[in-house]
Amino acid sequence: MTATDTTETIRKEIAAMASRRPREVKLEDTLYSLGLDSLDILEVVMSVEERLGIEFSDQEVESLVLVSDVVNLATEKMVNITTSSSS
Repeated sequence: MTATDTTETIRKEIAAMASRRPREVKLEDTLYSLGLDSLDILEVVMSVEERLGIEFSDQEVESLVLVSDVVNLATEKMVNITTSSSS
């Protein structure tokens, strides 16, 4: 999965939870400004983890503020998985 695919997957998950169109979800948006509460954010994270085959720690979830935070963390985790599986 490319970085663009990852970004789009996450935008779609956030958009679905926020009852918005994916194109309305910008990387610079805060999760709260999109109308998500802490439970919604947890649901988005769980969905992203399942779809991308990654796992966020509780501390990482608590640090998520922007849409880009979710994208960057997920991308980093996917790179780590790819790197460790090719070693």
